[in-house]
Amino acid sequence: MVPVSVWDAQEVAEAAFRGVRARGVLEHIDVKGEGHRLSEGGFWVVVGTFEGRIDAWRMEHAEFSAAASVTTGRPWQGPAPDAWTSSLDREAYMAAVARIRGDIRDGDVYQANLCRVLSAPLAAAPAGPDAVALSERLARGNPARFASRIAFPETADAPGAWVVSASPEPVSRDRRHASVERAHQGHGGAGEDMLPKDEAENVMITDLVRNDLSHVAVPGSVTVPEFLGLHTHPGLVHLQSTVEATLAPAFAWTPQAVAGSA
Repeated sequence: MVPVSVWDAQEVAEAAFRGVRARGVLEHIDVKGEGHRLSEGGFWVVVGTFEGRIDAWRMEHAEFSAAASVTTGRPWQGPAPDAWTSSLDREAYMAAVARIRGDIRDGDVYQANLCRVLSAPLAAAPAGPDAVALSERLARGNPARFASRIAFPETADAPGAWVVSASPEPVSRDRRHASVERAHQGHGGAGEDMLPKDEAENVMITDLVRNDLSHVAVPGSVTVPEFLGLHTHPGLVHLQSTVEATLAPAFAWTPQAVAGSA
């Protein structure tokens, strides 16, 4: 058992997810060039950037526990409210919406998520911002079942990573011989009813997931154990359908299969 005081030292690379905390980096890889390494064992933390880079760090220690983490109580001092800027102004946003509508009309895509990036300068120590303090502050105002944080200081051999998340949902869960995918479509405020549009959207995504998994699954193994389930989170309700499948031997998550497809 690693003492909390050591886990929370900012100069120590650490990551925390639901039910697991990891610290200490043994090695770093570029997943696009060495993705097969992920199947060799150990606990890996994978981070993909908006720019398309995918990095992975193999951790020295991983502690699995369902118990709630001990909080440090350290204060978080974030940017001033008026310091934030958006990557899209109104004109750019409306132009992007028009383009997406055109792509859907032309049959190029069936759905697109239009996102903007909010950014603000943040003063931080050389080791990076205090991800532990921010994650604890976020958990107080926005508790989430799958909250996580990653705080890896940059080194001479590897880039740094700093991620704090308050996700209410896991999208994918893969085991060596099975895959579990979840379609989260249809969202509303707490206490609001789902509309027919929300249900239709979820059905569409669920069918797409079923189709995708069928290409790598044992024939007849694709099932939908949960369909249009209503899930409640703090301030949010959404529809969730779960698709499960047994992976065909050629696609099972094993070193041989991954190396063979690299």
